[in-house]
Amino acid sequence: MAGPGERITAETPEGDRRGHEFRYRLAAGFCRSGDKILDAACGGGYGAALLAAGRPLQYNGVDRDLADVPQPTQWAFWNADLENWEPDFDFDLFIGFETIEHLEDCSAYVRAAKRARRWIILSCPVVPTVGQNPYHRRDFEPGELPGLFVDDDWELYQSLSQPSELSEIYVLRRRA
Repeated sequence: MAGPGERITAETPEGDRRGHEFRYRLAAGFCRSGDKILDAACGGGYGAALLAAGRPLQYNGVDRDLADVPQPTQWAFWNADLENWEPDFDFDLFIGFETIEHLEDCSAYVRAAKRARRWIILSCPVVPTVGQNPYHRRDFEPGELPGLFVDDDWELYQSLSQPSELSEIYVLRRRA
């Protein structure tokens, strides 16, 4: 999955964190007090505080490597491989920032995301990275990613381009 240059932590220089933090602040706007969040490929979990923004949330971070998670922590963390992990709990919002391109098989990841009760918020690079980045398994064209999620239960609510990050952000909502 992600390597040292791919992981964003609180120690990553601010200029290198800005785009990633923007995505978490955007997602925070979709959170309500008491929401249960699933943050796929959470790294060290520093995004939890950005999502909470002073509100009580039930944050669940999942990652293959939880070595960067500070202890003790008020948040829940799951050590798992997103290519085959299926959460055994309910959640309101699924977050997957710069993650899906790391997965050879993303079917379990898509199924997990679609278990969200209200929102799925994702981002991925939209420039060729396979062959240039040793951790990326798949490239996505602009606008391609939502097609894996949109169906009778899910619709694209919002999309944003993040040119400085060479990526796109997608917000999907569960149809009423």
